[in-house]
Amino acid sequence: MRLFIFYFVFTGVLISQENLSELNTQKWVDSVYNSLSLEDKIGQLFINWVSPEQSDYDQIEKLVVEQKIGGLIFSIGDPFSHVEWMNKFQSKAKTPLLIAMDAEWGPAMRLDSVFAYPWNMTLGAIQDNEIVKDISKRIAEQNKLLGIHYNFSPVVDVNSNPINPIIGNRSFGEDPENVYQKAKAYIEGHDEVGIITSLKHFPGHGDTSNDSHNTLPVIKSNLKRLNEIELYPYIKLINDNSVSSIMSAHILYPSLDKKYPSSISKKIMKNLLKEKLGYTGIIVTDALDMQGVLQDPKVNVDLRAFLAGNDILLMSTDVAKGIKLISNAYNKGEISEKRLSNSVKKILKAKAIVNLDKYLPISSEAILEKLNTPKDTLLYSKAMESAITLVKNQDDIIQLDSDKKYLHISFGENGDHFYNQLNKTHKIDRYNELSYELIYKKVNYDALIITYQGSNSSPFNSYKIPENIVEIINKISLKNDVILNLFLNPYSLNSFNTLDNFKSVIISYQNNIISQEVSADLIAGFRTFSGKLPVSTNFSPLNHGLYKDKKEILSYSRPSYLGFDPNRLSDLDSLGRITLDSLMTPGFQMLVAKEGKIIYHKSFGYHTYSQQREVKNSDIYDLSSITKILASMPLIIQEYEKKNLSLDTKLNKLFPKTKLLDKADISLKDMLSHYARLRPWIPFYKETLNKKEKPKNRFYKNKQRKRFSTTVSSNLFLKNKYQEDIFDLIIESELRDTLEFKYSDLPFYLIKYWIEDKYQEGLDVLADKRIFRKLNLKKTMFNPYQKMSIENVVPSEKDEFFRYGKLQGYVHDEGAAMLGGVSGHAGLFSNSYEVALMLQTFLQGGVYDGIRLFDKKSFDLFNYCYYCDKGNRSGAGFDKPQLEGKHGSTFGGVSKKSFGHFGYTGSIAWADPDEQIIFIFLSNRTYPTRENTLLQTHNIRTRMQEIVYNSLIYN
Repeated sequence: MRLFIFYFVFTGVLISQENLSELNTQKWVDSVYNSLSLEDKIGQLFINWVSPEQSDYDQIEKLVVEQKIGGLIFSIGDPFSHVEWMNKFQSKAKTPLLIAMDAEWGPAMRLDSVFAYPWNMTLGAIQDNEIVKDISKRIAEQNKLLGIHYNFSPVVDVNSNPINPIIGNRSFGEDPENVYQKAKAYIEGHDEVGIITSLKHFPGHGDTSNDSHNTLPVIKSNLKRLNEIELYPYIKLINDNSVSSIMSAHILYPSLDKKYPSSISKKIMKNLLKEKLGYTGIIVTDALDMQGVLQDPKVNVDLRAFLAGNDILLMSTDVAKGIKLISNAYNKGEISEKRLSNSVKKILKAKAIVNLDKYLPISSEAILEKLNTPKDTLLYSKAMESAITLVKNQDDIIQLDSDKKYLHISFGENGDHFYNQLNKTHKIDRYNELSYELIYKKVNYDALIITYQGSNSSPFNSYKIPENIVEIINKISLKNDVILNLFLNPYSLNSFNTLDNFKSVIISYQNNIISQEVSADLIAGFRTFSGKLPVSTNFSPLNHGLYKDKKEILSYSRPSYLGFDPNRLSDLDSLGRITLDSLMTPGFQMLVAKEGKIIYHKSFGYHTYSQQREVKNSDIYDLSSITKILASMPLIIQEYEKKNLSLDTKLNKLFPKTKLLDKADISLKDMLSHYARLRPWIPFYKETLNKKEKPKNRFYKNKQRKRFSTTVSSNLFLKNKYQEDIFDLIIESELRDTLEFKYSDLPFYLIKYWIEDKYQEGLDVLADKRIFRKLNLKKTMFNPYQKMSIENVVPSEKDEFFRYGKLQGYVHDEGAAMLGGVSGHAGLFSNSYEVALMLQTFLQGGVYDGIRLFDKKSFDLFNYCYYCDKGNRSGAGFDKPQLEGKHGSTFGGVSKKSFGHFGYTGSIAWADPDEQIIFIFLSNRTYPTRENTLLQTHNIRTRMQEIVYNSLIYN
């Protein structure tokens, strides 16, 4: 942080802004402290429980106004009642109230209508602690929106007892180092937002089998174990200077104090925590209305807790009595002024740190929208992907095979979201019979996926699977290959006597929409398994978990899982409707993907304005110039890897037997970069029309013949030798006078001629054999009229000047048509999904689902702007973003590494390696006539792309 230096004339001291803030804080603390009476000072020690739904408002008001308590711990309610009551009590407080909450997985732990984050046990399975920090930061933001300054979290209890009734899911696990690392990340996230955290429950509540709310648990650990397990996270965090507050537990540790629970034990709170561990921050008791601390009616726990070393007395059963007894002890000299001021000033300093010295009321305007955002869904999905643990994977049954057949059997709560997500991409049947007898024998499925969905309503719900269900699952697994997926914590595995009969075992931890869909993606292979068990089970050791990398394939996901705001993304629909209503195109397909996940895939409008056939996602469009990057460029890159050409290769090497005139020394790099002075295009067809602008008989026949076999359209066949004439016309064409960027189709004509001559096969055959079939593309092809029903091909134009008919299944481009529908610059047809698949292959460095087309380094060589310094944006074959301004080849906000291409018929295909975003828009704006240029003049394609980027929540 930059430190601004101030000079104080009256002292001559150089002081930083940071130190100045500290001085101002201390000044406010001293001022407030000195203004308080003894009883008021003692009142600051108390924080009491309040619930807008369950508390008596007048009683709480009395505590605030008369007892002048230091704060309130809010609980059961909703955001609106919470804010309303909090503001009212703050307005009545002499000293601003420190507002606290048990918000371990967010304010949702206590308030309804707030997004709830995963429990600590789930976070404990995550290997990337930055995710924990990000979640903590967002929880802190939620707290801040609600005026909560003080979060009694994180739990740092090391959960070494599987039957612990009160910690369990609230713990990061049984590995002390993992608990420390997760707690540190959690604290860092809150610190960045300015929310105070509190470690709990000191010295450790993880090895209990009793709930201290109801009784006094006893932990008989020796000092060696305490230091190695329970105290380990505290010691490391204190040494890191990370701790602002620690909550004491109501537990008896005979090895430390045989008489008093830890929360009221001077031996533990003062001698151990303060003196031995050197902790100087705030100490807050656990709730003083819990039975764990109320075992001896002769002991006033308020006084005893303060004498033991606690600073804040939480949820006293009688604040007035506590104030009186502490006051009496002070007056008798049992409590020194130093002791009292130390605690009270710590509390006042905490209030200043959270800006209560400049208190402003909290607004509830749009509070629900602020507390529940797409960012929350994104973080939760990241957490679940990183946590869900692959425990067993015999015979590599995970990930699922799209060619195999599976049966899903669901137990427990509803498993629809898991099934529906998996069913999008795989053959999954559902077992709906009341009796399970039918599947006790071997059934005709490659595997059975059995899921048990536990209750997600509370972390205290049992992790045990009912015995009758365990019996059914065991019987099913005896004769069938079973994938067992438990939406419960790892201890649920202990419900079984053996895991030997299961081919695969997965722990999905929690049960909700997100966890079910993410778990389905993991099993399908669309995400990476990386979670590790944060606790040991009867079958697996601590930190066990199999790593399984995701498949490099496209899949479907919710926009929010990839960081998009669905509301903002819906602007695509709005602009889409405007596009149709304004008659810019009869219809279109649009697809958006990020990180290999399709988050938007829709079709709009109709094939034609007659509105007889709606556009479907499976329909195919004429891609026009997108052919260059999907067919020609992959072949060129492959030829580069075969050392048959390079960027420096000149045309005279590609065509050594041909007189190339002034084209001989043009290099491949210059030609593909549109920096070779070549003409943009040549209207070859015009030379073949008569004075009435009809095809000349010497060039064309209406029926296919031996010498006229080049199909131009359904009733027009060109003289075979004219393909040679087209090559000659390109070579003989004049070069442009000025060397500058000028987009040209001609290089890709030449590529077609060269590669077909080299391999004596058509470019379409080569592309199909070496690219499309390898990627299992079914709808990407040249000349679809030959291979599929033209009803599924969107028409491109009513040609009234050359072919005189409806172009459907036949290429739109005249030059490509004269080459039989196949050229390097045009002729390819496809749909948005398969175009996206191709671009995803490029983003993945030429690899898709284990199939490699070419190497990433080779691709990068051609996806590079070699003449940007000359004002030329183009890559070597791939279009690139405009060098400046908005709405050129892109909307202007994509990365310089991005690439793609426009299509004349009204399309764009664009991929961004930095953001891992693919944007596809396919249309037939040229139908019925190419004179309709509204799509271009209104920048519809790039405006759509802009909506996509603006929908990212980080934008």
